[in-house]
Amino acid sequence: MVVELNGGNAGREIAGWQIGYGNPKKMVKTVEKSGAGEEETIKTLVEEISRCEKVGAPVITPGRRGTQALRTRLLLLGEKNTPLRRVGFVHVQGLLEEHFLDSELPRIPDVGLSEAAERMGVGEKGAEKVELLRKIFLRVGSLI
Repeated sequence: MVVELNGGNAGREIAGWQIGYGNPKKMVKTVEKSGAGEEETIKTLVEEISRCEKVGAPVITPGRRGTQALRTRLLLLGEKNTPLRRVGFVHVQGLLEEHFLDSELPRIPDVGLSEAAERMGVGEKGAEKVELLRKIFLRVGSLI
């Protein structure tokens, strides 16, 4: 799951999102939303996360910032019943910090998915962000 924030990584409003469904061999399906109002964007994101929760699929993210922004916006919008507590979020940056010498690796929030994937040897020109995230996760996960 990649969450796009207005104003980049320092932004607060959720401008869009992308979730990819895949396996070790390929990305099977990508779902995304952008260009709508923030409330509708958040509503559709929560619905998609709910689908992940129902099938027991973990939600892989580049780092904590996207989920923190989502939780903050849900709190401020007064939402009460969301599946976020029941979902298994896996933050790739957290895995890098926990299991590797992170001083020698790119920080995804700082360099972005494209450069991080390139530096880890799994980059692909023109690939969607969720595809790059899937490849980084598979590369990192194979070493944990």
